[in-house]
Amino acid sequence: MSFDDASAFLVIPHEELARLILSGLLPFTVDKRSPNRDYVLRMDVQLSGEDLRAFQRARWDPERDAAADALVNRAALKFGKHPTRNSPGVRGKARLKEK
Repeated sequence: MSFDDASAFLVIPHEELARLILSGLLPFTVDKRSPNRDYVLRMDVQLSGEDLRAFQRARWDPERDAAADALVNRAALKFGKHPTRNSPGVRGKARLKEK
């Protein structure tokens, strides 16, 4: 897939896709499109469609969401802001504290 196709497939802006590529999360190849070997006018960045699909599966993995919820709950309990107590919190409406 080309860079533009990959950005549309992942439904993220070009800048975010560039950050993912530079962080090493997505393997890529570069095809230089310049007449002079010392000067780059244009290059094509190609990404593997299978790598993008694997990234999407990992991105929307329900197990990952559960782990994120567990971390949110631990942090909320640590700082006394748990959503099931008396604050609006992160998940759902605030509940009144029982006495």
